[in-house]
Amino acid sequence: MICLNFLVEIQVTILIKEEIFIKIFTERKTIFFLNYNKNNLLSELEVHWGIKVWIDNIELDFEKDINTYLNELNSKGYNFKEIEQGNYLFEKLKITIADSESTGGDGNGLSYLYSGQNIEHLIKN
Repeated sequence: MICLNFLVEIQVTILIKEEIFIKIFTERKTIFFLNYNKNNLLSELEVHWGIKVWIDNIELDFEKDINTYLNELNSKGYNFKEIEQGNYLFEKLKITIADSESTGGDGNGLSYLYSGQNIEHLIKN
């Protein structure tokens, strides 16, 4: 639990429950985060590397060209918009995926996936 005191003397309590899984193999790293709400229910998944994710029978494998996944998901009716350079929001799926370059690496391979129960912070009107 983190308490923040603001200048107007309003105290806000923020509950942070997060599990971080990091395993380093000889060839690949596996890094993902599970975030929970105040009721201990999973609310967010954040994958930075090393696991395969399946969405509507499409296998998302990290390092492979992100454009492949954009095209495959779009062909199944999942529209997307680029919310930042190299970072794509699929509002219907409540996910974002990003390429290596947008996360500080090189190229356009898939390097990040975020899924959240509430994605209002990602939707810009």
